[in-house]
Amino acid sequence: PICLSCGHSFCSQCAASHCDKFTGDSACLNCGKRSKRTNIKAKHLLEVLDSHKATLKKRYEFAFEGIADEGHRNRLNKVYTELYITEGQCE
Repeated sequence: PICLSCGHSFCSQCAASHCDKFTGDSACLNCGKRSKRTNIKAKHLLEVLDSHKATLKKRYEFAFEGIADEGHRNRLNKVYTELYITEGQCE
């Protein structure tokens, strides 16, 4: 399957029949918008990765640094706001 940047998806044969062989752009069969083709599997994996990052940020934003007294603890998101996993991905 091929996913166009407009969000519509098609089988690769249908998308190829409407693809400009020089630029690699495709005209969407639904809305007619010209856009680059992307791999739908890669798009799904990025969505899963983004969801996982959000879950981890939410889970650990209230974790505390060290074993300090109750009144002097710093939340980890104040000490180091971006977890390694969110910084490790190329953007």
